Amino acid sequence: KKKKKMGYNVVIAGGLGFIGRSVMKELIRKLMVDIEIIFVISRKSIDAQRCVLLNLLKENELELSNEESVIQNNNFLEILDQRFEFIQHDLVEADIKDNYSLINNDYSVFINLIGIKKPTKLQDFHQAHVVSVQNIINTCKNNNIKKIVHISVVCSAPNEKEVKGYQHTKWLAEKLLFDEFSDNGNDFTIVRPPIVFGNGDDTIRNIIRSLKHMPIFPSINGGESKHQPIFVEDLAKEVVELVSSNDSNEYKIYEVVGEKQLTVNEMIKCVSSGCSLSVFLIPVPYFMISPVVDVLTAVHPDPVITSCQLKMLKSGMVGGQQGDSVKFNGKTEKINTITVKSGNNFDSDIVNQMEGHINPLFNVSTRIIPSSTQVNTIKKSKHMLKDSLFLLLFTIIMFTIGKIMIDHVWYRSFIVNILSLPVFIYINTRQHNQAIPFKTLISPSFKKLIIGFLYGLVFWFLSKTSVIISDFLLKDTELLSLIQAEKLELYSWVYEVSTTRGVLMLIILCLGEELVYRYYLLYPLINKFNFNNPVLSEVLSFITIVIISFVWGLLNLYHGGLLLFLASIILGTLFSIVCLREHSIFAALISHLTWDYLTFYLLPL
Repeated sequence: KKKKKMGYNVVIAGGLGFIGRSVMKELIRKLMVDIEIIFVISRKSIDAQRCVLLNLLKENELELSNEESVIQNNNFLEILDQRFEFIQHDLVEADIKDNYSLINNDYSVFINLIGIKKPTKLQDFHQAHVVSVQNIINTCKNNNIKKIVHISVVCSAPNEKEVKGYQHTKWLAEKLLFDEFSDNGNDFTIVRPPIVFGNGDDTIRNIIRSLKHMPIFPSINGGESKHQPIFVEDLAKEVVELVSSNDSNEYKIYEVVGEKQLTVNEMIKCVSSGCSLSVFLIPVPYFMISPVVDVLTAVHPDPVITSCQLKMLKSGMVGGQQGDSVKFNGKTEKINTITVKSGNNFDSDIVNQMEGHINPLFNVSTRIIPSSTQVNTIKKSKHMLKDSLFLLLFTIIMFTIGKIMIDHVWYRSFIVNILSLPVFIYINTRQHNQAIPFKTLISPSFKKLIIGFLYGLVFWFLSKTSVIISDFLLKDTELLSLIQAEKLELYSWVYEVSTTRGVLMLIILCLGEELVYRYYLLYPLINKFNFNNPVLSEVLSFITIVIISFVWGLLNLYHGGLLLFLASIILGTLFSIVCLREHSIFAALISHLTWDYLTFYLLPL
């Protein structure tokens, strides 16, 4: 049984989508204060609708409980039972007759948030935007609902070349309201937002996915088109404010935009800064990228960008873009532009809050440093630089002494690493080095074990391929004879010790090298060579890795020879990339051990 009628009822379609959930949260604040019952219309089952709303209430429990709201006095299930009506219906297919009793009050408002960004097998733009509005108008007339708040888009405009396109069908929906819902005391308000951002949006989410995937991003026509993005909760507040507004009907169209105007390039740089990832913008003409996006839109269920989004990025989406008025059927209608100044501007801080749970495109990153987590670890390592250089100097001295006292290269390396590990442990326990999450980096896990093992297999395969190619290219040369002689020396120790002893020696060698080289040199020097920039450059980071590998290679050239020098540079670079990409010294250690064990025992090169 419904509670006593108070205020007005709200009927909402599309209320379970990205913008809809924020609008719903604002409507919940007005339950018992202004709004009595919220009718939710969706193609989803009633159980699915209830589940979404229940989760929405739980997610916003603390924030909503501070408002003068029904949540203060009722639990969530009671709210759903007493203050919501759920209707499973597809407004693209048909209108709703009066058998649902949508109007339990003298005044009701219909909020339309139905919209799509790409055509599907079930519906195209005309069906989703125009047919649905026609059915909503009929539904309102059937149920004596006198007001519609319709969400359109700021770039809505007629386009005779694309009569079934996104912008044209949005404009046709507006035209329908002027043609068929302007009589008999009916009222409507059209809200035209620009790009809407916030948790769950697709435009910014896909930019983040792309930037996490690779450091290159296309700049369409120079990326100079301007946009005025608005935070989703700010838009929702304005929508609900217009729902409850009893102002005169001077304005029918409201452009609700954010405070800051940004070019596409500025938006992309803002996203890259928020993710702490560098980006290299490549100018791409619209005519070149458009066919590619058209194909992706047609074949991919969740494309990075749809054809209509590409057109809007190219043309821009700002308030006042079409002037202060627009004509429908020869009649001029004024446009009121509302610029929201809430402080929720599109900036790197907002992006930083959004990006944590967003994975790279295809769940694969081609970056050396693929996320802000790795970047933050590197930034925290700046205090380690002095200790890193001390540890490097200590290692050089030990190798110099070892070269004099110990003949065999592997025994020298083994003794130096045995001596270096206690020094490393002492330095690492000093308080100022605890800012970098060493325990996290070294902590073992089954996932990192498998990843490290697979990397080791790939690196062995690359090494074997390189050996085959070099043997062919250097056939019958002195250089090949020198390399083979060094190879025999490097392999000789395998036959001198037992397998168990040899594997233990490999573990000590790999552990010492990963902790000293990968940890204490790699992290602080990458930070140093990036000039303490909060956004690390992929190019500078890679150059730093190669330089450190080269320095370590020179040390191995001094005490081990040419082959060890080359291996140190190439494999040192690869193991460093594993460490940074996976945010794990453990993964790099496993890949190193896998390669060593395959190379010296199972499948010699």
